[in-house]
Amino acid sequence: MISSKLKKKIDKYNIISFDIFDTALFRNTSNNTEVFDIIEKNLNISFSNERKKREDIVKKILNKKSVSIQEIYSDGFFDSKIMNIEIDVEKNILQANKEIQEVYNYALKKRKKVIFISDMYMDEKTLSNILKEKGYKNYYRLFVSSEYNMLKSDGTLFRFVVDTLKCNPKDILHIGDSIKSDFISARKVGLNSFLYKRKKNKKVSNLLERNILNEFCYNNLNNNNYFYKFGYEKYGILLYSFSLWLNSELNKLNIKKVYFLSRDGYILKKAFEFINIDKIPEYLYVSRRSLTVPNLWKDIEFESLENNIIISNYFTIKTFLKRLGLNPNDYKNLLDKYNLKLDNELSKKTFLKNNKLKDFYNEIKKDITHNSKNEYNLLQKYLKQNEFYGNVAIVDIGWHGTMQKKLLDTNINRKININGFYLGQEKIIKNANGFLFNEFDNALNKISIAGSFGFFESLFLANHGSVIKYKEENNKIVPVLDEYEFTNSNTSYDIIKNIQQGAIDFCKDFSKNEYMKNLDFNNAFFDSVRKVCINPSLNDVNNLGQIMFNDTYNEKLIDAKNLLYYVFHLSSFKKDFYKSVWKIGFLKKVFKIKIPFFKIYYKYKRKETD
Repeated sequence: MISSKLKKKIDKYNIISFDIFDTALFRNTSNNTEVFDIIEKNLNISFSNERKKREDIVKKILNKKSVSIQEIYSDGFFDSKIMNIEIDVEKNILQANKEIQEVYNYALKKRKKVIFISDMYMDEKTLSNILKEKGYKNYYRLFVSSEYNMLKSDGTLFRFVVDTLKCNPKDILHIGDSIKSDFISARKVGLNSFLYKRKKNKKVSNLLERNILNEFCYNNLNNNNYFYKFGYEKYGILLYSFSLWLNSELNKLNIKKVYFLSRDGYILKKAFEFINIDKIPEYLYVSRRSLTVPNLWKDIEFESLENNIIISNYFTIKTFLKRLGLNPNDYKNLLDKYNLKLDNELSKKTFLKNNKLKDFYNEIKKDITHNSKNEYNLLQKYLKQNEFYGNVAIVDIGWHGTMQKKLLDTNINRKININGFYLGQEKIIKNANGFLFNEFDNALNKISIAGSFGFFESLFLANHGSVIKYKEENNKIVPVLDEYEFTNSNTSYDIIKNIQQGAIDFCKDFSKNEYMKNLDFNNAFFDSVRKVCINPSLNDVNNLGQIMFNDTYNEKLIDAKNLLYYVFHLSSFKKDFYKSVWKIGFLKKVFKIKIPFFKIYYKYKRKETD
């Protein structure tokens, strides 16, 4: 490690000198002029190009090697308020280089005289405040080029330092990142120098926001756990950009009451809490089951079930009874009467044509109605208790607006206007908006999620079971929760926990940068997650495919047999693929080689909808 080498060198010298920018401090931008781009976007003025030229113009006018920020802003060059904003933005995007900070602390511990030297237009007082704010509180002197009209690059500033300190130049070890300014020039003056070089991060785009995010993650991510990294570098960016969008939408509609629906809303709420400042987000314990069953009594006919309960492509009779709000074990004997079993598998396409199932259903219709009305009354009380009325927003993952419709169907005898905000909408519903897509306004996002919905939805799982219904307890209505899926699956729990922790840490860290909130973080920042959805590496598939997903079946996201097996069992391949909740991941696991699976799947899904 560089810090180990440096510590050995530090022991040999009395004075330890540090360069500031790109050595002691890092900017969370791909280059130093992106500061001006940030200001331009925040203030919505034409600024960046003029500011980039201004420093050289002032140097020529004043015939100086180095000029101060006050001189740059002289003669009516923009308002002095913008100068202060520039200083604030610089402070905002700078952070300590933890590796150099460790070396700095070691030098202090060894009672070395620590100094900082920088070629910079900011004044000494401003830089001193920044250094202290970033953790460099104790040092002997700070030398800034703009204060003395001298530069490191031509050696004049180094000579001034030696004269000021009245020391032998060989007593100084200077540490910096520039070959010319920090290494060669220092040595020409007689100082000992150490070239600090960190591997440069690749500039990924011409888009300012993407470069800032890329650099920020590069500077801040210190955890090499695959799942934590995925959360910090990819998933966290999606949550952050969604939170900014949500906050903007709520402001447009002047909505103050915001309810995040369990369970997918759990992680969305945690991310949003780092963004908003004037809204108190609530967590509403609801589920499709807890809202669907209470409304069944309003339309109890068998033929209506396809629209009134949640139907998967394949499901069992046990699942069917649960979704009607009944205990499957109470109906084993009655099922025998119709030659049916709890584990009989049904298909979404054909179950309404099953006469045995229809006759069985008609016999239990009274039980369904009785239970539905009881649950309906408790649901009304729960919503009233949580002041769910007036102009409210609900926030959830999406996709069909079922929860929003059912909440509207549940008459709580109070005026209510519900606005839904989702990751995406499969079908456009009134007073609702999707971040990633609204029906087919972004087919790429929609189909990407459709082919990997199990993986995508797993990212949003809360740390508690789904809401079954409600009960009265100590004069209060409380949710009755199902058993948490991962109670007996430590692997899945640890994976989700690590991903979500990484994502929340990113939102917490990045939200401290106030000037970033006004930049354009839109749904394009789903790209990093989408890439894993539609073009996963074998490493992605092997790691993330371990997650257990409970839809109709409780099984791994990718439960695929090997290619050789499927060669001789084509019908099994077709069925396993159709059941898969991460179809691209499934294909990658089976075939392993590079095939444009998503392109094929995308064309297939477009044909389905055209």
